[in-house]
Amino acid sequence: MVLTDAIATGHPEGRAHSLGYQPDTGLPQASRAIGGHNRTGMRWGLCQRMLAACNRSSIRSVLCDVTSPSSLITAPDWPYCGYGATPDDVGCRGRRVEPHAACLGHLGHADRFAYVTSLQPGADLDHRGTYFDEGLLFSLFEALTDPATDQICIGEALFNEAVFSGEVQLTNAAFEGEVYFSKATFKGVSLFAEAMFRSAAWFLDAVFDQAAVFTGATFSGNTWFQHATFSNDAVFFDVAFDCPAMFEGARFRGLTRFSGVTFRYDAWFGGTTFDRDAVFQETTFKSARILGPIVCTETLRLSEAVFESAVTIEAAASAVHCRRTRWASTAALRLRHATVNLTDAVLEYPVSFSAHSKPFTVGDQEVPEPRLTDPTVRVTSLHGADAAHLVLTDVDLTDCRFAGTVHLDQLRLEGRYPPGHRPLWPVLAPGMVASAQDTTPNTGRGTPLACRPPCSRRRLDSCTGGGDRARTGLTGTGVPATA
Repeated sequence: MVLTDAIATGHPEGRAHSLGYQPDTGLPQASRAIGGHNRTGMRWGLCQRMLAACNRSSIRSVLCDVTSPSSLITAPDWPYCGYGATPDDVGCRGRRVEPHAACLGHLGHADRFAYVTSLQPGADLDHRGTYFDEGLLFSLFEALTDPATDQICIGEALFNEAVFSGEVQLTNAAFEGEVYFSKATFKGVSLFAEAMFRSAAWFLDAVFDQAAVFTGATFSGNTWFQHATFSNDAVFFDVAFDCPAMFEGARFRGLTRFSGVTFRYDAWFGGTTFDRDAVFQETTFKSARILGPIVCTETLRLSEAVFESAVTIEAAASAVHCRRTRWASTAALRLRHATVNLTDAVLEYPVSFSAHSKPFTVGDQEVPEPRLTDPTVRVTSLHGADAAHLVLTDVDLTDCRFAGTVHLDQLRLEGRYPPGHRPLWPVLAPGMVASAQDTTPNTGRGTPLACRPPCSRRRLDSCTGGGDRARTGLTGTGVPATA
């Protein structure tokens, strides 16, 4: 193989030769951990996967025999390639590489070589509708890599409706202009770890068939993931959203992690669906006003999250974990189906939890709640939480662990359980003592609140037979009173 041919086609052997690799000596072992910083290791891994293609009859066939993705009858609104067009099909929708009549995937050998070698780090790209295999994408990103920093640098990037058949490796990439991946399809693993999006980023209706990794990425402009589909795991560890982030209508089918994320402005998740756990652990919401409505078939994990401004959270979930969650302002949580754990939660201002009787809506449409059947909201633990600012409405406390709750006598209970159902909450009869060591569910013998006349607002001490702290045996800190 001639080295210039390898580079022109984007074949990794060109890179291998430039690194001193000899085909008959074998490749070095390289770590390819997801989100890793070793781009050289990534390239060796890519070389290893693709070197088998070197034995094909021609290198050109590796990257030029591009099968176009399924095309629509309606032509795109950009000058397109049209390769393979029929009376019923517009053919390849890839954006033409000016002044040629073909997209990058269908350019001839010499024309592609001329285009790729003309690129410099920071160049603008327009490859809407183009089909990329790993080799073609590799050659493109190699041309945009700054040799001084080993960083991919791209200006404005237009990849609307592009199809990426293999791994997309954009770890530590810098996007200086606006980025458009709307309606793009990522068939392989997508690695955007520590990427820097310095302007707006559009992933509207994008489809990620394999894992999508954005660990450590920074979004400095508005970010749109509306109606995107993540068919596998989605990882957003330690991501900084410095402008509003829109995930409305997105579908997450795998495990989703927003752990350690900072949302400096609004975080829109209206109508977002999580088929597995949605993890927002240690996430900071600095000024989010509304979170949801979210549908999470498994557990919505808000443990150790921080809400710094007033917020309304709407969620239909199997469980909601708020262990050590801190609300630094007022909050209203409207829930369906959920079993709630508030162990060690920190409530600096009034926070209310209420059962939402009807399915949530976005616009005029109800949000589907697959595999969630029982709309009852239950609180299972208030252990370690300060109940002085807590309001519970229409919430089942039958199995709640009260031991260790601070200011339990100031817990405010509102609403009424529907007639014919079991009591909303068990209550302590006069003279009963809640032991700090007692970890079993409270099965008090007093008159259940649901059996009493309706009340719009009632404190726990008045709901236990009119007793004060001495009569209930509880102190203001939830510690048993002593003789």
